[in-house]
Amino acid sequence: MKIRQGWVSNSSSSSFLIAWRDGDLVDKLEDALKISRSHPFSGFMREIAEKVAGSGDEITTEKDLKKFAAEHYIEEGDDEYGRMKDLLVEGWSVRVGEWSDDNYDGIEQFLCNNDFNVDRKDLIVEHSGGY
Repeated sequence: MKIRQGWVSNSSSSSFLIAWRDGDLVDKLEDALKISRSHPFSGFMREIAEKVAGSGDEITTEKDLKKFAAEHYIEEGDDEYGRMKDLLVEGWSVRVGEWSDDNYDGIEQFLCNNDFNVDRKDLIVEHSGGY
């Protein structure tokens, strides 16, 4: 029988892709959260939007994409690579990364464990909550 020595973690992480065009990403995300600026939670929604906009790696050129792919072991034939390349060719800015619940950042933990998806003409967020 094997006995585990050391810590066991129940942490989770989840990947995301954000694409936007024309304008400020934070404003677009805040609008997607559908809370008016006069709402009592609007400041919190702004914090979430800023957290999302500042997460991961921004990819604006095919050179950035190739560097990101090499660093994350993504091959040019992978669906993930093709999706990012198509968005870049269509004029979108792209941000990709992951959120983890293995830290003391409540907003990141929330984002990691909850679905947050948007599909609009100026903003795309593809993410499924962790497990």
